[in-house]
Amino acid sequence: TLKSGVIQNIGKIEGLEDIRVRERKALVEFYEAAGGDNWDNNTNWCSDAPVSEWYGVGTNGEGLVISLDMMNNGIVCEDVPESLADLKFLRSLWLRTTSDEIPYNVLKLKGLTWLEWSMDGYAGALPKEISQLNDLTHLMMSGSFTSIPDEIADLDKLEHLLITGPWYGGGNIPGGIPHAVSRLKNLKYFGMSY
Repeated sequence: TLKSGVIQNIGKIEGLEDIRVRERKALVEFYEAAGGDNWDNNTNWCSDAPVSEWYGVGTNGEGLVISLDMMNNGIVCEDVPESLADLKFLRSLWLRTTSDEIPYNVLKLKGLTWLEWSMDGYAGALPKEISQLNDLTHLMMSGSFTSIPDEIADLDKLEHLLITGPWYGGGNIPGGIPHAVSRLKNLKYFGMSY
């Protein structure tokens, strides 16, 4: 029951324990796919400790995964497992991938508000599917991008956009900065470098 000006207990998330089990499984599969044994810091990963105690994993009050910070951890992640999409409450992701193809599984994380993604090894267009992450407020991406898609304008909550090269084939952005960037009505910071 809700009363004006008062928030009362509205209950727990249904199937909470099942969600936690799926999240733990997804994190273990991510660890295995990303060579977790070779990370600079893999404290508590794949242990019986709560996932909130696994290095780089942040959780909410219910113990559900809301952030995953894998940047600057010696991580080499070529294949992002399909199960990463089971982190349905994930809001922040810092990730470095080395595939020469786009790991589209990252683009299934619809609840993301913060994405910092270094795409080492990829040379091609910034994926237009990035526009599906329409809750993003912060997007920082790096890779050898050949272009920035017009679909970037669909990220209407975006406040912070940083895209870095090296730009494919030289020091200039092929086609220049797309006009779509000017349609990001909530944008407060825009940066392009290299």
